[in-house]
Amino acid sequence: MVLRQLKKYPLAELRVTRQEDGLVIGETVFSPQQLQDVRYWHNVLVVMAEAETTASLETLAQQLTPALLKRTLALYFPHAQTLQLRVIEGSQPASLSPVTQRRVEAVLSDQSLVLTSHHPDVELWLLRRTSGLGVIGLRLPRQRFKRQERAAGELRPELAHVLALAAGVTSKDIVLDSFAGHGAIPRELIAGFSPRQVIAIEQDPRLAGKLRSLAKEKKSLTVLAGDALAMDLADQSVTRIVTDPPWGDYAVTSLPLPQFYARMLTEFLRVLRPGGVAVILAGTKEVVETAAEKSAFEVVKVYEVLVSGKKAAIVKLRKPS
Repeated sequence: MVLRQLKKYPLAELRVTRQEDGLVIGETVFSPQQLQDVRYWHNVLVVMAEAETTASLETLAQQLTPALLKRTLALYFPHAQTLQLRVIEGSQPASLSPVTQRRVEAVLSDQSLVLTSHHPDVELWLLRRTSGLGVIGLRLPRQRFKRQERAAGELRPELAHVLALAAGVTSKDIVLDSFAGHGAIPRELIAGFSPRQVIAIEQDPRLAGKLRSLAKEKKSLTVLAGDALAMDLADQSVTRIVTDPPWGDYAVTSLPLPQFYARMLTEFLRVLRPGGVAVILAGTKEVVETAAEKSAFEVVKVYEVLVSGKKAAIVKLRKPS
């Protein structure tokens, strides 16, 4: 779905050269500020070197030279004094051998950069994907809304944005998040899509109270304290549902997970208008798909994603017209 958004730009402005799960590489005339402002990107790297197939992080690191680093720093980070080195294998942090680590540090020293892990001016990424693709890049700083402190388990705003993209939210929609939690989805719906109304339902009184404070500032937000399996909403009253229900991993559900999801979808069908869409972030896509098959919902699309390094899925459902 992100690739579909990028293809809306003219080729003269942005051309995608490679796409893998969770990764898009391309060429663009956009400024760093324009790239940082895209709400659905988590990390944006200025790519200095790319290897179609690289045997290891050690061989990838050999492509980092003083001249290469100097040229990129001069263009994007001319005032950088401190740097954090991030080495990633697949989606997990990794490390270099002592010999390669010393070589990389010598390249950094050549540019008078001091290694640090505390508020660096710039991050240097050495990334090797499971496909064998290797990338060396400098990460652009995240916008403030992407750096905000989040509670444990709270969704990143970029992921909340992707969920809303999958749902096709527009300014005409009435959108429901029936498991609003700390409010990541309602906040991003309002900030990134400006729907006519956002309805947030949360069973925890403390979290519902925090959301009501937010609703005082966001007039399009309505907050209800209640059970997502028995919502105080009229039939066919919403056009879209975008939500992140319990995965069954950390929070105990009131019913076994298959039954919980079956009841949830029954309630979704009741409150959705005909042709309405529900987008669900799930830790186990099979549970959602099985519940959907036993209901009147059509499974439109399933997107594989990683959430904090854990495999998950975005499941898009449609109610018959």
